[in-house]
Parts: sequence; structure tokens; C-alpha cells
Amino acid sequence: MKKPLVLGVLLWIGGWYLWGEVSFSTLHLSKNNLLLFQATAEQPGQETYSTLFFGDLGSGALEQLTFYPEFIQYLAQTGELQIQNRFGVFRTNPALEPPIPVKKFPSFIAQGKVSIGKLLPLQTSPDGRYLLYLEPTSPAYGKLLLFDLQSEKLETVSSKQEISLSTPPVRWSPDSKYFIYGKGGRLYYFSIDQFQRDTLPTESIRLLGTGTMESIQWGNHADLYFIEGSLVYRILNAELYARSLYQPILRIGRIVGKIPFSFDPNFDRYWVSPQGDKVILGVGGRNIFVYHLKLDDFQSSPFPLHLPYLLLPRNAQIKTVLWSKEDIVTLLTQGMAEGKRVHTIYRIDLKTEATSFARMEDTGVFGMSLSPDEGRIALLTPSGIRIRNYATWKEEGVLPFESPIHVHWTQPQALIVAGHWETTLVQLPQGTKKVICLSQPEEYGFQEGKVVLRGRETKISYDPSSRKWAPLETFKPDPPSIQSPEYRVFLEALPSGPFKNVVMIRSLKKPGTYPLFQPLSEPYDPIPEKDEPVDFYNFTHGSRIRGRNVSLVFNAVDSVEGLQEILRTLAEYNIKSTFFVNGEFIRRNPGAVKEISYSGHEVGSLFYTYFNMTDPQYKVTPEFIKQGLARNEDEYFQATGKELSLLWHTPYYILRDDILQAAREMNYTFVGRDVDSLDWVVKLTEAGVHPLYLPAADLVERILKLKKPGSIISFQVGKPEDSQKGSFREDYLFQRLDLLITRLLEKGYRIVPVSVLMDLSR
Repeated sequence: MKKPLVLGVLLWIGGWYLWGEVSFSTLHLSKNNLLLFQATAEQPGQETYSTLFFGDLGSGALEQLTFYPEFIQYLAQTGELQIQNRFGVFRTNPALEPPIPVKKFPSFIAQGKVSIGKLLPLQTSPDGRYLLYLEPTSPAYGKLLLFDLQSEKLETVSSKQEISLSTPPVRWSPDSKYFIYGKGGRLYYFSIDQFQRDTLPTESIRLLGTGTMESIQWGNHADLYFIEGSLVYRILNAELYARSLYQPILRIGRIVGKIPFSFDPNFDRYWVSPQGDKVILGVGGRNIFVYHLKLDDFQSSPFPLHLPYLLLPRNAQIKTVLWSKEDIVTLLTQGMAEGKRVHTIYRIDLKTEATSFARMEDTGVFGMSLSPDEGRIALLTPSGIRIRNYATWKEEGVLPFESPIHVHWTQPQALIVAGHWETTLVQLPQGTKKVICLSQPEEYGFQEGKVVLRGRETKISYDPSSRKWAPLETFKPDPPSIQSPEYRVFLEALPSGPFKNVVMIRSLKKPGTYPLFQPLSEPYDPIPEKDEPVDFYNFTHGSRIRGRNVSLVFNAVDSVEGLQEILRTLAEYNIKSTFFVNGEFIRRNPGAVKEISYSGHEVGSLFYTYFNMTDPQYKVTPEFIKQGLARNEDEYFQATGKELSLLWHTPYYILRDDILQAAREMNYTFVGRDVDSLDWVVKLTEAGVHPLYLPAADLVERILKLKKPGSIISFQVGKPEDSQKGSFREDYLFQRLDLLITRLLEKGYRIVPVSVLMDLSR
């Protein structure tokens, strides 16, 4: 059997030791007991960044001085910018001065807590008054909370809410009067006016119908669009209460159109035109149609018979849709190619009755924003912002900017660019800049009693007494020190948990040592005292005592649905996993197999055909096993130009001594599992509901209960109903893969390929 070099395994472990952990460094203590230090944290899919903090050792007060823009939201109604990252939520004032923490909202400086992995989605009302977010009560469920920034009161909207890290839990109406939330495959409305007057009906009365957050869209005039089956409904927000009250006997909303497919919110998406007369429908993520909303389709249609259509590659999906009032549509797609993210822009002018989307030549674009007057579009690239006329696509200028992350227009001639080093307001057409805040410091210290910071291009100072910021001409900080007349500061390593170390204070006048803050985190899972025997010929788990290591294995049998989400999620967390590919999957999806290989994952064999090898109607000989493994090797090589790893398992994980021995003679190691995710279980069978069926959120919780150090957790690529006709799943585990990975990281687990897990167990 081929073995990775031991040095390679050690380097791999070293590269993963810090994933998700927060470390503190670079202490600067002034003579008057003011302390500067930075925290370094990782984020999925983006670069590691540092955040600068300021502490007063006398009062114990902490302040955050830099604000990395993991997420931003420009509140047009108030003129404020909101920044969210794993250290908290922050807002500027309307003058766009440096942000401050949202009062009484969870943050590092208030509770000593830092989020690990992907952040929970935060939804802010368009008027900026309310924040909606989930507070976990278990690994996959939480409470939906409504925080009023004016009254600083916190209310529970709903309990037992499924947690999603990729889909917002609610959608606000444009006028901030309502929001819709989903739970358990059902949709509910919430009226702010009824809530304020204490007349809000119970949740059961506020039911709108079945569906998920992908089933609804708010129109420009605060009317709600809702697709159920093949029918498109429109509900005026003033009708929500009456419609929900009579929902058992009266269909919710007014039917405004029909689509020729039954809408599946797990895989389909739609977008409504500004006028509300058309929809763009994405079927299965790749078939893009434009439909006119028309109620009566019994007779011939006055609309063109040849409607616009776009077929996307299977490795792509729509990321952003811009639809102007002039009926010009711009799509930005994202996907994976050769292990890297790729983006493509498509456009169509529906006023011209065009029937095809045009692919644009712009490369490197990973984000876009339309100006408020819809005259210009800003294209986000790694080196800066390209400004184009939206109607003609003519380039009007380029704004150089190092490592931008987000772009958002504030006015027709002004936009905010938030990047890896700073967040800036840019005025057009001259391109004049005003720095709103630094995202992270490159250098910092004390200078003439003030805090001084230097980014890549910007130097600023902060006066702790007045809490005022000012530009800085000369950056000449005092030499760094860790001691004042009253205190000495140092870093102390922590044995476990997401914080690698903590800032400690030693009092020199009153003997005593204590932490600057108390880190708040969930404890890591304990390591068992005794190991379990490990079989390296039938490898079902690794060592239980040599670290919190687990392997996620993905079995690709025939269906390709969900593979793009799996590969993208693994890439975001920089995780290399093990895939087992069946010959039928290779023959049906050679491009998908190539993408798995190019993404750097370990690929083993799932035999060249998929059947129950213990079925008495088949004669399975040792020679048949050897030929089947060899044939799968050849087909994989033809598809990828690479060799399979000498790891395999039988279809359905069937075990029989002669089968295992035949594969062993081919130098193959059988890889079993000790945690079956059960994501392959469909809801209905001929006997009724399958006794093992669980929703995806419950599958996440079950896996987290069963996993141990050394576990091998198996998943199935695709839709299980594709091979089990007549049944279905209501949702899919790959939609919660990022949540599962985040929870594993929070418990201290490292996710490794099977071959690495084996080497770590020897």
C-alpha cells in the first residue's frame, strides 16, 4: 500500500493545529497602564486576519480599534455602515466615522467570546432598528431572537429553529414592518406593529404555508412573492394577518403566475423583476429560465414562444442577480474549477426581447453592486473596483484597491469599499478617499500619549481620553514595553479550547496575577483514557487517544447533486477529505471526478459497478473482485490522468472474507466507518415512513453524539431518491455540512483524509 511520507503527515498536522483557534500577541504597555494587543483569527474561505484591542488596566475596560469586514451592510435609510465579524457587530454614525460596538449585543470585549468557523447569519431591518439572529440551544437548533436597538430589549421570536450558516433565517420587508421566517418546512410572518402593540397572534395563527426561505421573495413595493408547487402567489403585506387567519380554507395570497415546473426549494431559486411581471427561475441550480408571470395559460400566449434560457455548467451556480427597472439583468455565477473558485458574468436586455444571455469577457470579478440610480455597476476584483455604465457596459474607470472584499454604493457618485486592510468611502469621479476604519493593523504602538496605527497605506491616531480619531503624518511609536510602574503583562498558553493563549496581568504593587479577560468558550471533547484496537486491513476507525482526529468520507455512486456544495465547503475550511468513486459515477460524470481530483482530495475506489456482492444471484469470485478494482483504476485514470489511492470499500459496505482477501492481494485496504450519517435514508418506503429517517438538522446532532476521536463518518454524494424512485428527502445533509464542520472544530477536532488518520494511528 502506498503510504504518505511521515514528514508530510507531520507538516500537515502542523498546518492544521491553529485552524479556528484564536491567538493573542504583540503586547505594548504604556507607562500609564494602557495596553495594546492583537488577536489573530481564521475565517472559512478567506485570509487570516488580526484585530487590535486597547485595554485600560486600571479600569479593566476594553475597546476594539480595528474592524475586519467579514460582512458589511449599508443602511441606506440611516446612512450608517454595519460591520460584522467574529468579534462582534459594529456600526458607524451617519458621518461614517470609525464604528463602535452595538450596545448590549454579544461581542468579545463584552463576553470574551469569539465565533469559530462560519458566522451565524445576522439580519438587520432596513431601517436599522432591529437585529435578528439565532442563539444556538443545541448543535443544530437555536432560538430566533429579535434585538431592538432603541429599547435595547431582546425578545424570542421562535424556538427550535434549524440553524443554517448559508441561508439567512428571515427576510425583512423593504419597509421594515414585517419579516418572514421558516421553521420545519413551514413559513410564518411576524408583524413589528402587532409586536409593539402587544397584539401579535400565536405562531400557529401566523402560518403562511409550507416552504423554506428560498420559496419567498419581497417585491420592491413590500409585497411578498411565494412559490408553492408550480403556482406563484403575491401577498400584500397588509393582508398577511387575514390571509394567515383563513389559511386553512383560503389559499394564501393571489395567484399571479404559473411556472412549468414544480418548485423544489432545496435546489431551485427564483428572482422577481422590479415591476413584478417576470421571474428568473433557476431549476436545479443550472437551468436558468425567464418567465412572464401570467395567470391564464390555457390558451395561446401573447408573449414570445422562445423565452430566454441559460444552461450553466454543473460546477456553477448563481451568486448575485442584478435586475434594473429598465429590464437589464446581470448574473454573477460562482463555481470550482481545478480546485479554485471561478466566477462568470452573464447579461441580457429583456427590453429587446432577446432570447439568450451574453457571456461577458470580464475576468476575476467576484462581486458586483448596482448604484442607487442604476446608472453604474461596480465590479469587485482582487486588485480593485471597475466602474462600468450599466446600460452600455462601457468602462468608466478603475479604482485601485489592495485586497477588496466588499463594495456597496451609498449614492450615485459614492461607494464604500471594504477590504483586507481598510474600509474606505470613495467619491466619484475624482476617486477621492476617506478612510472609515482600518480592517487590521500592520504596526501599532504609543506615541505622545496616543495610540498610533499603520495599515498598508493609512496612518491614524486614537486619543483614549477623548475617543477621537485623527490622521497621522509621522508614525514613530515608542519602543514596545511589557512593564509599567504598576503592572507587567505576558501571554500564557491554554491547554485546551479555541483560545491558544490569554493575556495575563501581574500586579507589581499588590501581589497577584490574573487574566485581562476570561475567555468564554465550549470545552473541547475529552480524549479517552484507553484506546480501542485498530484493524489496518479493515480500517473502521483510527486511534481514540492520539488526538481529536476524524475523517469525513464521501461516497459518489451515481448522482452528482450536492457535489458542488461539498467541494466548496471543504475548500472554504481548507479541508482535504477522502472520496470513494464508483465506476458508474466516473462514466456518468467524468468532469465531476476530475474536479474532485484537482481539488486535492484523496480518492479511493467504490468498485466499478454498484450492487450487493452477497446477493446469491451473483457469483462473486476473487478474480471478479480483482478485475473490477483494476477496471475502476483504469477508468479513473482515463478521466483524471491520476491514479486511485489504494483504499476501497464495497458497495453498501458489505463484508465477506474472500472479498476482502482478494482486494488485499491487490494491495487495497478496506475502509469502513464507525458513524453512518444516514443521509442516504429517504423518507417514505412501501411500508410508510422509514424508521431511520431524520431531517438534516437531526442528522447533524446524531453525528455529533456518535463521533469519537478517530471516527470515520460516511456521507453519500447526490440525491438518494435518484436511485430510490418514488421517495424523497425533505432536506439534505450536504446543506448542513458547513454547520457540522463548524461544530466539530468547536469541539477541537481536526478533519483529515483517511490515509492520514491511518498513519496517525500506527
